Amino acid sequence: MKKITTIILTLISLGITAQTSEELEMIKMINQLRTNPKSFIPYIEERIKGLETMKANPKFTITLRSNKSNITEYYIVEYKKLIVFLNKQKPVSVLELSNKLYLITQNQANYLDSTKQLTHIGPNGETIGNRMKKMSSTVSENCAWGSDDVVETLIVLLLDYGVPNKGHRTNLFNPNMTRVAVAKVNQYWVQDFIK
Repeated sequence: MKKITTIILTLISLGITAQTSEELEMIKMINQLRTNPKSFIPYIEERIKGLETMKANPKFTITLRSNKSNITEYYIVEYKKLIVFLNKQKPVSVLELSNKLYLITQNQANYLDSTKQLTHIGPNGETIGNRMKKMSSTVSENCAWGSDDVVETLIVLLLDYGVPNKGHRTNLFNPNMTRVAVAKVNQYWVQDFIK
């Protein structure tokens, strides 16, 4: 056991980490999205079909508390707006995996899981800029919670419900970013991007 612990600590000190298959799949899907935005349209269309099926069932009605509108119709409209966006979005370059960044990203995912909150502030009130200042001055971060599914998580970030500036979507397509790390702890996802 002591030998295994020593090997793991050595790998971490060298910046070599063992990312999970889910984390690597997320990076693959982010790069697919960046290089071929239209490739995500079938996933969105599938969700629209599902919502339209629910909408056709008179027993199924869920309303938004804020304005009493039908949530099904609301999401159909938002998904259609996302399709328009993806059709217009120009492809951007592939992001390279950063093992050094992964350690920071994994630490933030662990923090989110331990505190059960979604925030870009880390332990001891540390901001994303402070966490990554030794790596780059150009940084951004996406955090998500609630789904084990890679595509579903990306769609949630693309929709950016409740985020007026669509900052998560902007981060995914930022052409200035060159490296990425993704960490997942339970159902907390963190995506960190740097130049």
